[in-house]
Amino acid sequence: MKFLVGVALSCAVFVSAAAPAWAQAVNAGLAGGKQIEGKIINLTDSEMTLQTTNETQVYKVNGDILKALKLGQGSDVIVDGSLLQTGRISRLSTYNVEVELDNGEFIDFVLSPEGRRTLGVGDRVVITSIMTPSRCQKIYRLESYSLMARDIKAKVIVVATEQPTPSVVRPIPTPVQPAPVQVQPEAPVRGLW
Repeated sequence: MKFLVGVALSCAVFVSAAAPAWAQAVNAGLAGGKQIEGKIINLTDSEMTLQTTNETQVYKVNGDILKALKLGQGSDVIVDGSLLQTGRISRLSTYNVEVELDNGEFIDFVLSPEGRRTLGVGDRVVITSIMTPSRCQKIYRLESYSLMARDIKAKVIVVATEQPTPSVVRPIPTPVQPAPVQVQPEAPVRGLW
């Protein structure tokens, strides 16, 4: 009996310690075609915690990318998903995968051998850059996608703006009309006829 109580107690401690990790799924806030603004509140070598206006979100990212972009804790950033597509795998065959995008469209991709081993029907996925041909796009499980440099931008905060100097307005002079010239009638010229 003491053994069962000890096992139950250790399970309860494990569940309560793991609960915060379940509450913040990695990359859960990432959405194709959308931008998320926030402040970096925590940073590790592999994750960035972002505080947005409504919630806290955790993103997988290589710490070297943030160092190269000169971003750290307290930096205001934009997670830019405008070049990404997100969706759910709706059909999986030996060589192809069909993805239902968040906007309701369906697209098909040829799977690599690695993709066949790691992806399953119902998985949330990220499809890289919509600017590249479909044969060059890559599919990642949402929770394993690591943000790239093109997905993160420093938020520019304008502190002060330069006031434009007013231009001097010079009045346009009105044209002066010359005074009318009066010509004296000449004496008639006598003709020679």
